[in-house]
Amino acid sequence: MAASDIQGSAVRLSEALGVDLETSCAALRSHGGDADAAAAALLAAGQGAGAGGDGGLATGALGTLLEMGYAQTEAEQALAANQGDLELALTHLLGGGDVQPVPADSTQPAHADAAEDVDVDVGDCAICCEPLRASDAAMRCAGGAGSHHYGHAACLAQWVQQCRRDGVAPSCPTCRGPLQLHRRNLREFLQQGHRGAGSSDGPSRGRCRASQEDSELLHSMLDQNGRTEDGDEDPWSDINFEQVAGCILAAGAVVAIGFAASALFDHFAQKEKRSRR
Repeated sequence: MAASDIQGSAVRLSEALGVDLETSCAALRSHGGDADAAAAALLAAGQGAGAGGDGGLATGALGTLLEMGYAQTEAEQALAANQGDLELALTHLLGGGDVQPVPADSTQPAHADAAEDVDVDVGDCAICCEPLRASDAAMRCAGGAGSHHYGHAACLAQWVQQCRRDGVAPSCPTCRGPLQLHRRNLREFLQQGHRGAGSSDGPSRGRCRASQEDSELLHSMLDQNGRTEDGDEDPWSDINFEQVAGCILAAGAVVAIGFAASALFDHFAQKEKRSRR
């Protein structure tokens, strides 16, 4: 492999695994320029693991995938199979691993900056079917079917409201799996007043304004899923709709009981009037 090719592969490995360029170059040279073998060796040696000996957090593409909730081993394997390319690794994970690895001499740029703003494309929203960025994903399914399906914050509230009107438990509209929420993304959506900057083409669906009713529902979800027992936050957590939506349903039931009682009173009143005639 030419020196320029090794340099390009080393840059991609360095950014993907969060290691320095010199270490990446050395690994590539020791494996004859084979990026897959070099990545596997670096990961096996702990170079680019999710937390180093000093407890530091993962950086680069690996850190992005860990932030999105993927298991470290799963994320490392996807990155190694795709030469450290974040978007291809993410597509690999979302598609159940059907994506073929890119050639070692691929010139596709790595997306190192995605670790900071977590703004890669995660496909279409499972609810509104519009493009969805990871930074706007406040909902996903638990991934029991082999992949996660994501959704916007505003769409989550609307979907839960629709399920409530239909009298069914909210679940993923794609695979019917249980739903989870990303507390930080949801919190930012609510704090920003649902009016994020968006792109030059207009605000993204993830930053659209929610109705007052939807906003209250999202706040209820955030409160119910606020923190783990030890006080540490985890990016994704299951939504307990018995606690979140149950109180809303209970309020509706009180109103329904009131109407039923009123109708029953009117029925007996009319019956008594007829008996007096």
